[in-house]
Amino acid sequence: MRWGAVLLLVIITLGMLTFGLRITPIFTALLGFCLAVWRFRRLRLVRWIALLLVIAATILGWYVPFHEYADRVEYLSRKKIEGPNTFSTIELAGIWTLNIGMAAGGWLAGFREVAAETLLLAIPGPNERQWASDMPMRSPKVRRVLAEMLREARRSGQTDYKLRKYRIGWSYNPRHESIRTALALNPFTITGHAIKHGDRWLLKLRGTVRIEYSRKYKLMLFRSLRGRKIVIDEGLFWVLQERGWFFPYQAVWTWSVWSDDPRLEDLNSVYRGWLEKLLFWLMF
Repeated sequence: MRWGAVLLLVIITLGMLTFGLRITPIFTALLGFCLAVWRFRRLRLVRWIALLLVIAATILGWYVPFHEYADRVEYLSRKKIEGPNTFSTIELAGIWTLNIGMAAGGWLAGFREVAAETLLLAIPGPNERQWASDMPMRSPKVRRVLAEMLREARRSGQTDYKLRKYRIGWSYNPRHESIRTALALNPFTITGHAIKHGDRWLLKLRGTVRIEYSRKYKLMLFRSLRGRKIVIDEGLFWVLQERGWFFPYQAVWTWSVWSDDPRLEDLNSVYRGWLEKLLFWLMF
């Protein structure tokens, strides 16, 4: 476990350096060094000095990583205006590494689906990639659409009814929606069939979402205490798409749900993971 953490910190440090950060990697390098030498008694003094340096640097310069990241993103965003071909191989590698870091961070935070979608962008593959999961049911927006589909099937008078297409969008509002679902599925198109079995209906569903980066979209994560916007500029990853480093695709979600599933009666509850609950508590 300890050496696994050390390896992860080494990879993170190298990724930061590749992205163009120069001060922030010192934090992770010192922390990795502390973990690596912690059990060596002969290096007891060295490890305590390194640990104290990490603590002191964190207390005195906790804001530095955010502002250094923001400076780098702003520089690369300005360069993007000149066109994808103006980026050097090192800069492209840094952005590619940032994408992998986002996927890893998303996975650890409980946003597994968008983490997997993000990671797969960096791996060549088919134009359609399949997910057999009812994860979309976490969203009340999806459940309300399915309830409408069920009413539509019952009104049809048929026993095998092709459902019309619905398109769902999200605003990333944690008060009313599952951020986990919104990040993975926005925008989401649902089609399917409703099949009657006695008094029950089976909805066999297919949802699709295009996985690719936009040239202009920016997602603001938060503001630093100094008022600086900390954002993810999708245009930087769009550059990698244009240069052939990323491979856009369509994610296809398939699942089935019976008409008496209790989730179709609960059309307002938001199913949140631990990080979503924490964010909701902090914000509201």
